[in-house]
Amino acid sequence: MAAISAFLGRDEERARLAALVPARRLVTVVGPGGIGKTRLAYEVCEHALAALPGTRHRCELASVAARDDIGAEVAGQLGFPSLEAFLVRLGDEPALLVLDNCEHVRAAAAALCRRLLDASPALRIVATSREPLGVDGEEVLPLGPLALPPSADRADVDAAPATRLFEERARSAGARPPASDADFAAIAELCRRLDGVPLAIELAAARARSLTPAELIALLDRRFDVLRRDEPVGRARHRSLRAAIDASYGLLDAQEQSFFRALGVFAGPFDADLAHAVAAGPGVDRLGTLDLLARLVDRSLVAAEPHGALTRYRLLDSLRHYAAERAREAGEWAGCVDRFVDAMAAHADGVMEAGMRRWTAEVMEALFAHLGNFFAAIDRCLETDLQAARAFRILLPCWGAIHQGRATEVAAAGERVLARWPEGAEPLRAEALAVTASASLPAGRFERAQDLAERVLGSPAASPLARVIALRALGVGAMHRGEDAASAHFRRGAAEAYAAELGPFARELVVCAAVLEGSRPGALDAALAELGRACAEATEADDRIGRVWALVARTHLLVRAERLVDARAALAEAERAREGFTYPYGAMVIARLRAALIGLERGWAASCHAWRAALDVATAAGELAEIALTLRAAAALARRAGDVETAARLLAAVPAGTHLSVNGDVFDDPEAGAAPAATADTGALRRARERLAALAGGAAQAEAARAAAPPADGGGVAARDESERGDGGPARDGTWPGGDGGAPPTARGAHEAGGDREGCGRAGAERDASERPGALRGAAAGRAGAEARATLARTGDVWTVRFAGRETQLRHVKGLADLAALLARPGEELHCLQLAGGGADDGDAGPLLDARARAEYQARVRALQAEIDEAHERGDPGGAERAEAELDALVRQLSAAFGLGGRARRAGAAAERARSAVAWRIRAALKRIATAHPELGRHLENAVRTGTWCCYRPETDVSWDVRPGAETRGRSA
Repeated sequence: MAAISAFLGRDEERARLAALVPARRLVTVVGPGGIGKTRLAYEVCEHALAALPGTRHRCELASVAARDDIGAEVAGQLGFPSLEAFLVRLGDEPALLVLDNCEHVRAAAAALCRRLLDASPALRIVATSREPLGVDGEEVLPLGPLALPPSADRADVDAAPATRLFEERARSAGARPPASDADFAAIAELCRRLDGVPLAIELAAARARSLTPAELIALLDRRFDVLRRDEPVGRARHRSLRAAIDASYGLLDAQEQSFFRALGVFAGPFDADLAHAVAAGPGVDRLGTLDLLARLVDRSLVAAEPHGALTRYRLLDSLRHYAAERAREAGEWAGCVDRFVDAMAAHADGVMEAGMRRWTAEVMEALFAHLGNFFAAIDRCLETDLQAARAFRILLPCWGAIHQGRATEVAAAGERVLARWPEGAEPLRAEALAVTASASLPAGRFERAQDLAERVLGSPAASPLARVIALRALGVGAMHRGEDAASAHFRRGAAEAYAAELGPFARELVVCAAVLEGSRPGALDAALAELGRACAEATEADDRIGRVWALVARTHLLVRAERLVDARAALAEAERAREGFTYPYGAMVIARLRAALIGLERGWAASCHAWRAALDVATAAGELAEIALTLRAAAALARRAGDVETAARLLAAVPAGTHLSVNGDVFDDPEAGAAPAATADTGALRRARERLAALAGGAAQAEAARAAAPPADGGGVAARDESERGDGGPARDGTWPGGDGGAPPTARGAHEAGGDREGCGRAGAERDASERPGALRGAAAGRAGAEARATLARTGDVWTVRFAGRETQLRHVKGLADLAALLARPGEELHCLQLAGGGADDGDAGPLLDARARAEYQARVRALQAEIDEAHERGDPGGAERAEAELDALVRQLSAAFGLGGRARRAGAAAERARSAVAWRIRAALKRIATAHPELGRHLENAVRTGTWCCYRPETDVSWDVRPGAETRGRSA
């Protein structure tokens, strides 16, 4: 099949399938309709596996009628009079057969595969289906949606596979290319609403000549009418989104169809218990629900996503719309809605019951994972309920999302509920008023917030919880106005919360008061002591959010006071306390404080990458207050360093509106505080991010050049590192092992040696002890049993890996050295130039490369990557090493060619080339690890992130003993 259009994205899936086919005799690419299974299979078999020996055969089963035996039809398509004739032709010679669209003849296709594989020992089959075939030895490759851009930034939109596909297909259809930031943002949102499904994106792009992306978004409520082709192009079931889903729905039995229709009421992820409460029919027990979910997952109609010990399920947005439409047609929608609202009200009650005692990772996950369902359930209450009871119950836990970037949605939901039921004596009315008051503050609606809060406090029926939330709202409002009464409101709320045994709420308000009071002259030490007590109390109560909240506040005060050693220790402890669970506000503030601390310790230039990362975290969360605070703090630091131009650019990007946060501005900067709100220039934030990225790239290149320069004594880089740092100590330039984000032994050793509770306020002798040589290693050893231990050690050309009780050896590739650098610095970000050695000068690609020269270099890079793979496949380490050396030299030459003079544009190009090379090297290494040690492969696949900044951030602690280039020795305790 000759492809007419370019194949975009799917780099990882393409590489994985290309690796699986030579190693497995039957590989089935599985995914929902329109996800791109056929195109991927043909692309790999036709191009990536062009060198695979043997003949090629392709068979399209979509037109084959369902029956028990399809051998004759398959043989006919392949040009043979019978299946026996085809088998005679195959004999024992190698061959590759693609069986496309097996789902509607699944049993017959499975039987055919068994027969073919038994009769022809050198045959390999690639099948595509919406569910696995169930054949012994089958390797299943699930295919999901195309990756979406992490932000609406132009560079992200141009790079992400989903949005690239839309742009390419829209351009082919004659549409105007995107020009403004608003255009790129609309494309990103459109592809997000279409879940990154290639068929849906291509159908939308076909309309782009007459409709803008923003207009297409507005029509998505009628997506099945809009996303279709009128002309007879392609297969019938690919001419419309509805036809593609119809084909999958038609393969379900009646019970499965009914269950699927009911799931259309969910607006977000759901677990098996919620699915059982909403969708299970009469006589179906919980095991029956699990079986139905598994069958829909197998048929690619429901996605299953593990979250720790819990599996959550979800429907792609188009599948959800389809299921809801079918439920309405069947007259089932009203019943589905009623069961859904009941289930979400019960879930809200459970969240509140647990949250009254402590704010744990499980409580926060139960809230954040279901916010979309909570808001949808409230809207259903507004449509159907005569009383406010269920709406009030569902609204209450949404209070926990106000400071996690969701205040606007919570406030809007609260106002809709109060407008629908303005008066009454229902239970939880005071709580609804208090939640809406708190949510109104980030939007700057202070009078509304104060009015609602005072109504709560004036009501004799108000519960202690409602009063505490209202007092907090009054305190935040007073804080915004600069009134001393703010602290008094917080103190009063804390006292009432303690009296009512609402420990988490009490501790949160104590921290609010301590932060305000600690910013006053002479009050810092008392505030730090109070925060230490709050942290210890939260630890005792297993209140993880409260603990992080207190540690973040402590770090904030210490950074403001520029007590850097103590601040670094507090930050390291806050980062460790936040690991392993979702707490968006904590992540945003920690990222901002980390950047500020790096700037104070190492200077403005060294901190630019951390400011960019902090800005990305806040932007991804949509939290305007944190975006503003991050920009203002970075601008203040830039101005201190004399970089007035960057400071002005950052302040110009500060968004309009009210920016409330108890952990407010890190630096007192009158110019930043008086900065006008952002103008109508929507590109200001993009330009600010680009400026930080350019400065970070320049700093990283300089650092890489210093790292690559030989030391005066002629020793290697590793020898220099050992002599400068010693055992756990700082380098001669004052930086700590671990780079920009790494904690010195002062912080990390103190935490690891002492246990969590004592770490909340420990100082003095214990910190001094941690600074002695060997303290860091000893502290880590002291946690034996608290975390897993693993080893990665190189001896010559062989790496020895020990993980999860299993040891294996791997032949050296560059990507393993990259992984060693990341594993040695868990949680820290290393720039791709540091890993690629982009600062070294091993040749020159010339002052500039024209388009033709760049294309030739890129073609050679791709060829070298293929040579390395082939050399390893045939057991030729020497050939692989020679190709890797040439590849590294090319990357360095390209980096030099595009990084001359420190110009931002060229620095960015150098980083991009290093990013691509390092990402490829790490992916290749992960592929080899997964083959030799699948459990480690899965762990690293989840924990390693590549890009301009690379990091290893595992969900659970693993203590790695990394020894690159050293003999493997036993690790001392």
